[in-house]
Amino acid sequence: MDEKLDKILTDIELKFETISDKMVELTTSLTNNSQEIMKLNDKIEWLESLTFKNKICINGIKEDTREHLLSIVTNLINNTMKIKCNIWDINDLHRIGKLNKFKNRTLIVDFASNLKKQEILKSRNMLKGTEIFLNGQLSNKSYNLLKKAKSKYGNNSVWTWNGQIFIKENDAVRQICLEEDI
Repeated sequence: MDEKLDKILTDIELKFETISDKMVELTTSLTNNSQEIMKLNDKIEWLESLTFKNKICINGIKEDTREHLLSIVTNLINNTMKIKCNIWDINDLHRIGKLNKFKNRTLIVDFASNLKKQEILKSRNMLKGTEIFLNGQLSNKSYNLLKKAKSKYGNNSVWTWNGQIFIKENDAVRQICLEEDI
């Protein structure tokens, strides 16, 4: 009887050891996979930021079913902002979101060069007093981070430049990269 119990106990110990080894192997694999996923997410974020490099978001332009967006945008930039902008300075433009008769959709403008985008963003103060706002386009992750920072520090203390988020707190400016930075 003791021999049988010893054999059963030995079998159980072997199985437990095998399971423990497998758990260590799976835990190591899970850690490696988690690190790889984080690296890939960072790479996706970086690639997204490249696609947004030459784009700005324009909010506040009223919608019209007969609208010709190219002429509306070039007119805004040339006449209101006093910056020379030709049709070949713009690669593409379109509205995003669902059509809503109570709210104007955001207009995305893709410029031919980052220099033109920066020139326009630097002059966005020319739009003060209007209901039109210009911002650089952000990835979803950065946009959510921006919203959280604005809710904590207020609209006047948080801004973006070249896809990066900055806050001004106690007369010091710092960059926000992660939620922990807020």
